[in-house]
Amino acid sequence: MIRDRKLIAKIADIKQEIVAEIRIDVEFYKWSQKEFCREIGLHQPEASELLNGQRLHRFSVDRLLMILIKLGHSPVVMVC
Repeated sequence: MIRDRKLIAKIADIKQEIVAEIRIDVEFYKWSQKEFCREIGLHQPEASELLNGQRLHRFSVDRLLMILIKLGHSPVVMVC
């Protein structure tokens, strides 16, 4: 378990950035949550939490990146 508060905060920021991109796609395609679930393979409660930015601790960065890939993105990780 990670105990470093700065690290936890940075990971949360990264997740928020990824979720923002996912939301842009959902809006672009005009998907309902049900359609989003079908496209990505999530259960509706998970999709709701994800799209509303709730309980993101349940989603790993890896899992969020996989969702982006399923949406047709090619994520690039940059280390600064």
